[in-house]
Amino acid sequence: MTFHDSKDASPDTVSSPVTEQPSTPLSTPLANLSRRISSIPGVAIGTESLPPPTPPKPAPKTGLDRVAEMQALKGEDYNEITVEEEGSVDDYAQYCNTLLSDDAMLFISVKSTSAEFVPKVLQVVEEAKRIRHKAGLDDEADLHQYVLYDTEKKKVPKRINLNDDADQKAKYTPPSSLTVHLSKIDMPELQPKSTLKAQPTEKGKKKEDKKKDDKKGR
Repeated sequence: MTFHDSKDASPDTVSSPVTEQPSTPLSTPLANLSRRISSIPGVAIGTESLPPPTPPKPAPKTGLDRVAEMQALKGEDYNEITVEEEGSVDDYAQYCNTLLSDDAMLFISVKSTSAEFVPKVLQVVEEAKRIRHKAGLDDEADLHQYVLYDTEKKKVPKRINLNDDADQKAKYTPPSSLTVHLSKIDMPELQPKSTLKAQPTEKGKKKEDKKKDDKKGR
């Protein structure tokens, strides 16, 4: 009996390996609906939807735009310009010129926040006038300039030193605040008022003496 005969004689003793076939899922209406919903942008099945990405922050403003932004944040009148440390003289002057270029803008007020920026205010005003002069705008309307300033009241010392030097007494005290009005129209109410009383003339003195004599005669 050969090897082949023994194999043919017992076919049941040797079994061939059985390979399991993967079962294919049945296509159901529910599965089709899930696929359709998952294909919609922003909709996820079984997972939480992610929030939209945060938009990038805008770049900080600089130059003339930054000066305009600072003035808007202060909430003051549109024609008031407060000069601070931030911002160059040229940027402030350009902003002043932009305001004065508006036909509806009759005047602007350039002011300082403290005594430290008083010189900067003067520089801004002079540069703004130079820009208008260079552009030929002074020929159309001359600007009237009115300067108002306040000085801090000095405290009276408890002890008076009689040996102060003359230079110390004559020391200049800069203004603590400064406001410069640049106006297209004449504004007499902003003219500085003289504190000196007018001295009477000889003719006026004679009239006053005559009035006194008349009162005595009565």
